[in-house]
Amino acid sequence: MDRKIDYMRLLNDPLNRTVAERTALKSGIRADLIGYRYLASAAILYGNNILGFNDIYRKLGAFHNIKPASVMREVTYAINGSPDLMPQLTEMTGKKFNADSTNCEVIEYLGLLYTASRKDAVLERAQTTQYAT
Repeated sequence: MDRKIDYMRLLNDPLNRTVAERTALKSGIRADLIGYRYLASAAILYGNNILGFNDIYRKLGAFHNIKPASVMREVTYAINGSPDLMPQLTEMTGKKFNADSTNCEVIEYLGLLYTASRKDAVLERAQTTQYAT
């Protein structure tokens, strides 16, 4: 069964956005760079099984009203301009990241970290709601 993913809803969801931005911050991406937002959004899409990186760039371009090439450029600037990113990702994932790591690898692992963090956030929200009643 082929289901169409409503990526606009995914990207606008407050829980998704909060978890993705926290994941991006924890991984060492500088929040003052434009690419920070795009990397957080890319993590949301990758974490929700939108796995083609060209597709991710196209969807982010449509969502942010810019060209996919501009998204890719800003993602590259954010990755290259965040000196703590590669050591933090290495520590968080156990995979060796360095200056030769590609944008795709960074997005993939941010997506995996986002997915794990989102599951924890959903469980925490459910427990909080359960105890509040």
